[in-house]
Order: sequence, then structure tokens, then C-alpha cells
Amino acid sequence: MRKVETYLKEFNNKIIRIINSNNSFTSLYNYLELDKIKFNKTYDYEETLSRLLVIKDLINKISSIIYKPHIKVDTNEIILRSELANKLSNESFLKTTKDSRLWKYKNNELTPEYVYSIENIDTILTYENRFISLLISLIYDELDEINVLIEPLIESLLEKYEISDITYGEYSIFKEFNNYGYPYKNVFSESKSNSNKVYNLARSLLKRIKILMNTEFYKINIKHKLDKNVLPTNILIHDDLYAYCYKFYKNNYLSNSNIELDNNTLDTYYYNYVLISFIKYLSILNIGKTKASFLTSFNIDNNYRIRFKMFSFKKGVFSYIIKEDNDNLGFIIETRFIDNKVKTNSKVNKDKSSLYYIKSIYSYNNDNYPLIKSYLNNKLNIEYYDNVILFTHMNLVRRYDNVATLSYYKDNHQLLFKNIINSLSMLFDSDHLIYESKCPVCGKHNITYDGYNYICNDCGSIFSLFNSKKENNKELLWIKSFRKEN
Repeated sequence: MRKVETYLKEFNNKIIRIINSNNSFTSLYNYLELDKIKFNKTYDYEETLSRLLVIKDLINKISSIIYKPHIKVDTNEIILRSELANKLSNESFLKTTKDSRLWKYKNNELTPEYVYSIENIDTILTYENRFISLLISLIYDELDEINVLIEPLIESLLEKYEISDITYGEYSIFKEFNNYGYPYKNVFSESKSNSNKVYNLARSLLKRIKILMNTEFYKINIKHKLDKNVLPTNILIHDDLYAYCYKFYKNNYLSNSNIELDNNTLDTYYYNYVLISFIKYLSILNIGKTKASFLTSFNIDNNYRIRFKMFSFKKGVFSYIIKEDNDNLGFIIETRFIDNKVKTNSKVNKDKSSLYYIKSIYSYNNDNYPLIKSYLNNKLNIEYYDNVILFTHMNLVRRYDNVATLSYYKDNHQLLFKNIINSLSMLFDSDHLIYESKCPVCGKHNITYDGYNYICNDCGSIFSLFNSKKENNKELLWIKSFRKEN
């Protein structure tokens, strides 16, 4: 089983046991406060490097097989002109004598113009070579997984700071660097580091396996791909090269522990990880012990997803009510401006409340990007959420607008959730007269008012203007969404 799957499965199994023993929010919350669950895992570069070196040896063996494979001689019966035929077998001779269509009179003699003959055909399409093609496919899948996993851990500047463009103003990334102590340290991996060795070797081996997949050997045999129950033939047992590959296959790809999670289960496990990580952050701040939270409970459905009733927390002048999306792997955060305690049952004017949708997916990649993007746009434009935030373990499309990369290989969970909660409560002192006609985000004046909120038709930001009764009718501005144009 892939390391990421092992970690997610172990994490979820522990959470499931806790919830099954006591399904109250309070019990889980108190357990998380004790800090008994690990939310981070150090990526083991040495282990991966050792594995890649083993795969490198295996690819060398497979390359040798493809260079000089076992072949099978197939026979095929054909009809040839008699002068082109070699010595006939007894069977071919008898068959020729019995077929009058092949005979013709020449010089008053009946002689065979054509004869039956046997053609020998060498073919690389054998059971053992089909197995090697199966093994190549499995190695490709493993190397592809390692590359996908290691790629986000070797960060570029834009990935590290999660930005799309370089700027030069007060908040430019260049402010992070001073002019002394060249070269800068702790930004990029050093050339001799294990992370770089793993990254370079994994990419190199993936290129090699792709070359093997482009050979005639692979293309012919993969069309007749074997299932995983490979039988041990004489060649697979006694030929040194084939036997090495077969032994590797049995030890690495036939074990029950190597059964991979399907994508739906992997996404469900990651959703649970995001949800529990969020509650963990609330327990660190000690802000989740509200009346609504005490009344809620958790349960595990047939797909291993954590189900929950509404819970809430309060921070400053805002209360936050969390509800699950019944149909999809996501949850809703309703943010309310309040003066006193959390009131989950009372109605609040739309100018003093906002809806945020939290979606999660394990891997955000080029294959699912169009579908996920369309889904989130639907949440914004059809279901009228003020904002959406996508959580992912691997942001392979490298798009950072409203995307939170929550990886258990990164120790940044508290900072990430702190920034997200802060983004839900961007409240400022303001002059209402100015911002009724000017966007506080982009500064343009193409503003529409829907009776509750102001919408910037240029950058898509949403904000509201209201007065705080508690603070002598102070004029306040709440930016609910920094949504930008696609």
C-alpha cells in the first residue's frame, strides 16, 4: 500500500474507533485537546531512495529482457509455388497429393504447381513476456505515485509563497530576503540532500519506464495483459532474469497490504482528515465549547465518511456555524457578526452574515481540474455562496486562488487555519460614503448593491457596510470575498 494511503487509513481508523466509542462532539473535542493524535508525518526520503534504487535494478533487468527476450516459434500452414518450397514434411506431402487444385499437366505429366508447406514464425508474444509488460505497468504506476508525491515537496518560489505573480511593492516576496548572507539558505534544497536525490532519481526512472512502454515488446504484449494471478512457468522460475522479475512481483505487488484505496475512499479519508484538523485547531484555541457544539454528535456512514450535526464556535465579534454538505465531500461555514453570544437558531440579516463553502479533494490535478473548477463556480454563481475554499493534499495544477494545501507532510496546519478563519472575518473601520461606490479590494468603481451586499463587477469581491450598535453606531466594512476573475 502506498505510504500516503497507509497514513490516511491509520489516521481514519483511529478517529473511527474514537467516534464509535463515544460519538459526542465534546468527547472528540476533549480527546483532541489531549494531543494524542498526530496530524503530521515526516516524509522518509531515505526509505524512498532505497526503494528507487531497488526499482532501478529491476528496470535494468527488464531492459535486458527486452533486448533479448524469450521467443516462441509458431507454425502456420501456407500454400507456396512448388519451386519456392523447401523440403516438405510427410504431412504436407500427403496433403498436397490429395488436393487436385494444386496439380497441373506439364509435358504430359501431372506435377504440383503449388504445395502445402509450414511457415515458422518467431513471436515475442508469450505468457512470460506478457507478465513482463504487466510488471512494467505496475512499476510505472508506483513511480508515477512517487513523483506525484515528491513534486509538491520540492517547492519553487511561487509554490512556496503560493502566489501567481511577482510584485515589487510593500508586500512583495522580495521583502522576505535581505541583502546579506548570500547565497540565501533554507529556501531550496541543497544539491546533496536526500530530497533532491529522490526527486532526480524518481524523475529519471519514470523517463526510463516510459521508454520501455514505447517499445514494440511492450506494445505487443500489453494488448494481451495478464490479470494479477500470474502462474509460475518454467521460464519464470528458472531463467535468471525472468525469475528475478517474478520474485520481485510476488514480494511487492501480490501482498494484501499492497491493495490500494480507490479514489473515492481516498477522497473520503482526506475529507475526514481536513474536518478533524479543523476541529483540532478549534481545540488549540479553546473556542469550540459552545452550546450548539455540546448538542452535536458524530457517526460514520457506510463509506467511512464522518457525519455530524451542526456545531459552532465564537471568535471576537463573529460566530461560526458549521454544517455538513449532505451530498458532497464538503462543509459549510456560516459566519455571523454578533455583539454577544452565539445564537444558532436566530435569523441574521444578510449584510451581517456570510456563507462559505469548504470543499476537499486529495489530489487537485490536471485530470479533475475542469470538473472541480466547474463545481466550485457553480457554488459561487448558482448557489450564491460568498466564497469557496478548496482543501487539497497535493496541488498539482499550481493554482492558489482560494486553495489551501493541507498536507500531513507540512507542519503549517495552525497557520493555515488561522489565515482561513481570518479571511472569514475581514472587518474594518470605514467611511461608508466612500465605499458605497468604490471597491475596497481593487479600488474600481463598478459597484452593484443587492440590498444587503455590495458586489464589485470588476474583481468579483463582495462586501457589506453596516453599523455596530455595541460601539456607538461605528461604521464598519466587512469584506466577505476576495473573489477574482478567472
